[in-house]
Amino acid sequence: MKRNKALTLYAILFVAILAVDLWSKAVVFDMLEVEVLHPEGRAPVVGYQQRKPIFESWLSLEATLNPGGFSGWFAGNMWFLIPVSSLAVIGTALFVGAPKQTRPIVVVCLGLIAGGAAGNLYDRATEGAVRDFIAVYYGDWVWPNFNIADSALCVGFALLVLSEFFGPKEKPDATADATKPGGEASPPKPT
Repeated sequence: MKRNKALTLYAILFVAILAVDLWSKAVVFDMLEVEVLHPEGRAPVVGYQQRKPIFESWLSLEATLNPGGFSGWFAGNMWFLIPVSSLAVIGTALFVGAPKQTRPIVVVCLGLIAGGAAGNLYDRATEGAVRDFIAVYYGDWVWPNFNIADSALCVGFALLVLSEFFGPKEKPDATADATKPGGEASPPKPT
């Protein structure tokens, strides 16, 4: 994919994921009447927690705050999480904007990753923690609450890994085989 088209696709996905993530967090926290409290000297907390079932046995909306990364990893280490999220956004943009062709699936993956990283970066910078609201569970099994940004990050990374393992392989450069060892020219290939 040419650079201009790649940057356009990347920007559209980045803005769409960021907008949907921030909008969904605001709507759900408002609908659940949840206020984020910032007690002095402590991590932010939700003032009131309510669960609104969507599918009674496995899916609900439940507002929580995550002061770390996935499942609370690096909790309280904003000095680490904010730069990592910033680097993810900047690094993906630089990769897509590089003066070379990039496969469309890679551009899509990087747009999803950047949009998700930016959504969580916004929360870390403004709230001191990431607003999560999707609760998935079954019986006693409970998955850590997540949001749209987390989903975009996971889908982007998974697709990127799958595309690298199962996607089309890049064709070798035709000029790399122009000569044989010893300086002899290769015979022309029949067409």
